[in-house]
Amino acid sequence: MGFSSRVITLLAFGSLVAAASNPCCDALAATFPDKVVGSGSSFQSIKDSYWTNQAGAVTPSCFLQPANGGDVSVAVKILTQPQFRELPACKFAVRSGGHTGWAGAASVEGGVTIDLSKMKEVVVSQDKRMVTLGPGSRWGEVYPQLEEQGVAVSGGRWGNVGVGGLLTGGGLSFFQGLEGLACDGILNHEVVLGNGSIVNANSRENADLHRALKGGSNNFGIVTRFYVKAFPHTDIWGGMIVGGGRQAQSVEWFQNFANSSAPDWDPHGMTMFALGSYMGVSGGGSLATYSKAQSSAPAIFQPFYRTSLSATTKLTTISNVAANNAALMAEGGRNLWATMTHANSAEFMEELMAFAKEKGGEMPSLSSGISVVFQPLWRASRVRSFAQTGGNSHGLEDSNDDLVIVLATTTWTSSGSDELVNKVMEEFIDEAQKMAKARGVFNRFIYTNYAAGWQDPMRGYGQRSLEFLREVSRRYDPGQVFQKQVPGGFKLQRPIVQEARGAGSDLRDSQKGGSPEAFELDK
Repeated sequence: MGFSSRVITLLAFGSLVAAASNPCCDALAATFPDKVVGSGSSFQSIKDSYWTNQAGAVTPSCFLQPANGGDVSVAVKILTQPQFRELPACKFAVRSGGHTGWAGAASVEGGVTIDLSKMKEVVVSQDKRMVTLGPGSRWGEVYPQLEEQGVAVSGGRWGNVGVGGLLTGGGLSFFQGLEGLACDGILNHEVVLGNGSIVNANSRENADLHRALKGGSNNFGIVTRFYVKAFPHTDIWGGMIVGGGRQAQSVEWFQNFANSSAPDWDPHGMTMFALGSYMGVSGGGSLATYSKAQSSAPAIFQPFYRTSLSATTKLTTISNVAANNAALMAEGGRNLWATMTHANSAEFMEELMAFAKEKGGEMPSLSSGISVVFQPLWRASRVRSFAQTGGNSHGLEDSNDDLVIVLATTTWTSSGSDELVNKVMEEFIDEAQKMAKARGVFNRFIYTNYAAGWQDPMRGYGQRSLEFLREVSRRYDPGQVFQKQVPGGFKLQRPIVQEARGAGSDLRDSQKGGSPEAFELDK
């Protein structure tokens, strides 16, 4: 393209004011004149659509909104040209739903953010055994379309969470006891690599990449389609239960719920469990779901349900539950999530809650303190679908323990408090992990989708899994585009972090996968 035609292109698309000062935005605009957003109300609207204010404050020079994998392929080839590779202005980020809370996870200051929000494909195969998902949909957009056809997939429980980020980070789902993490249901990835080529990764083709992508986040390429296992499904029982029993009773109920060896363990149940008080009565709260359709409380929830002070549970749809959950997690504001993992222990949970209340007192006055939510992570051997599609990269194959994922959260109002909030939360997680070690319940696993920016979930997968991920990165991204030119997310070559942030568990690591099964596209 000559100089004059390039000027005409930029003048014709006046929204690209910011792109004129960025060579990579210029190059993208010349190829995608109607898909690059560099200023104006559309630019601000994309920034405002990030979940937290911190994430939305990051300002790239432009957003590219591709329509399909072909667009993404061309964009990566442009951005990785030799004259662009080392330019700060040509660093790029990838965003699906924009729900990761920390600044820079899915955007890049002064660079290019590839916004996948236009890639909203939802296609159910003719035999209804597979669904093709674009990475840009949010789960609240996916579920109603699946319900129309009487099927479900293992996906997010919050309607405002994006498909791409949840699946590449792992994904806790309504069907976890039956199907494993949401990523375990992925039959095939269509992915754009660092050289711009498009490949399929499944249990038969590029199987190591397939496994690495299930938990390995944005370290290997840009997934432009997920082919996910589908199964027949109608309604779900679910809602909020506020327990009125003693706190100790509530914790004992959760410990039994999270114990896959218990005689009454029921893989259809799932919960997010918190301790607190309601109308002056100490107890627990549960965001409860049961994947079988029934109108009354299932037996696994009955001990908690009988002492409840209030409950909104009913027979409903997955889309309704996901929408209600999303309403509890408002867009905007300043939010911080952090996480740790421990073996199932009621005693430790009570100790941790007491410490959260104490440490939360160090937060700024206009904050929510520290809230803690517990969620079960049942051992892989009890979940039938864990290895059927090639395993994942979390390094938990050999764990003999049922685990509990801890989500610690806080909200606050002023950017001037950002440093203090992060300092207090980091101290809380560090000390909580030391407490878990002292009780013998510590586990190194750090769930990527809940991790703070200062945590290192890839190292939390264990050394053998980390080395496997690095090997896959070198094989499929020899130029290390997604380690060097894509700075956001949790990288594989992070500096060694403190022991308390996730390294040093006795949990054995393994690279062995499960029995592969053929991936077949809809014919």
